[in-house]
Amino acid sequence: MVNETAGSLDLESAEGETRTVFPAGSTVGTVNWSPDSRHLLVVRTNWLPPQPRAGVQASGPVEIWRVRVKDDRAEQPTLLFQPVLQSGSQHAVTPEQIVLGQWSPDSRYVLFWLGPLSASILADGLALWVLDVETGQVTPLADVTLLNPRYQSWALDGSALVFTAGGYRSAQVNKWLNLFDVSSGRVTTVVSETEQIPGIVAWSPRGDQIAYAAVPAAETGPDLADWMVFENAAIAGRRVYLLDPATGQHWRLNDTETFQDAPTWSGDGAILYYVQREEDTMALLAADPATGQAQVVKGSRRPAPGAVRTVCLHGP
Repeated sequence: MVNETAGSLDLESAEGETRTVFPAGSTVGTVNWSPDSRHLLVVRTNWLPPQPRAGVQASGPVEIWRVRVKDDRAEQPTLLFQPVLQSGSQHAVTPEQIVLGQWSPDSRYVLFWLGPLSASILADGLALWVLDVETGQVTPLADVTLLNPRYQSWALDGSALVFTAGGYRSAQVNKWLNLFDVSSGRVTTVVSETEQIPGIVAWSPRGDQIAYAAVPAAETGPDLADWMVFENAAIAGRRVYLLDPATGQHWRLNDTETFQDAPTWSGDGAILYYVQREEDTMALLAADPATGQAQVVKGSRRPAPGAVRTVCLHGP
């Protein structure tokens, strides 16, 4: 249980026993359980209590701590990550924020964003990192990515990650598609921003394909970045694509000439679901990824909204 006002964290066992892991004054911000419930990550902000007519100040760098749980008992917290202070900044720590993202399916790695404490900067994206919760090693993945949890997708075996990189809160500009290989630590661009502007990504449970939504780079630009209506060519031109992570080849799912977005796989990877606009309605479609043939899911059709919201500004 997190007490955001006190900045404390208590854990309660299955038997109802409560243990204080971080006492009041510990500046606990957010927590995040691993998929296997063996690790609890804790963000400590080290922000000082607010003062009249003063901005947020910090007593030290923002931190990530791990609480390992074994046999239903929590071990002592361990500091996993703390940003390196810039030279000469020991007496004036700039307040920063950490937003925890997706865990790898094997509970070994977790994504997080790190950057200055600013709502505007947060909306335009922060630097994306990956943390090894066993060793504490951190690897930078991109200088800036949006905090949309559907802009990142792990391979089912946790061996790789696909993510949409690039900043600015608009989904219509300055984006490209990257692959991160865990074993080598290498990040490779598989779809450049000069070719397409990608968005939502989804790795197939079968591991052989990645679905993503994108608009051709030639159909968008800075003048179309913030016009959030379907008449915007940069939005109307968005389609669903498939990518082979082994070869880097990608292709259109089908030849339907209307807005498509938000690809999502069925649990067995046999069906690819996505949203499609048809005249004044939106519908959920179920497609065969091998042929691209798709049918509207019964009961899914709804009136199309008057405006488009293609960016999620909140972390997972």
